[in-house]
Amino acid sequence: MRKLLFIFTFLFLSLFALSCEDGERRGEGTVIYMDLEGGFYGIRDISGRNLYPVNLPKEYQVDGLYISYDYKEVEVFTIAQWGQPVEIVNISKSVRKGL
Repeated sequence: MRKLLFIFTFLFLSLFALSCEDGERRGEGTVIYMDLEGGFYGIRDISGRNLYPVNLPKEYQVDGLYISYDYKEVEVFTIAQWGQPVEIVNISKSVRKGL
């Protein structure tokens, strides 16, 4: 039984790792509007980390919207100087788990 559990866990984690392209990560968080430097939308992920999406689609630019997303960290300079700049690869509205 223990061996079967180990194999199942290994297969699950392997499939999860393969579902993201190189450098892509998955996350969940809340879109927030920041009234700094002319205003912009950011993402505060479930761990409290701030992400600055350089390509957040207009339909997701809603303060307080909870989302799931795949992203890549990018190295760009932004006028906002807030959060880690990221490129959104895939995004969808989500429901908070546990609420």
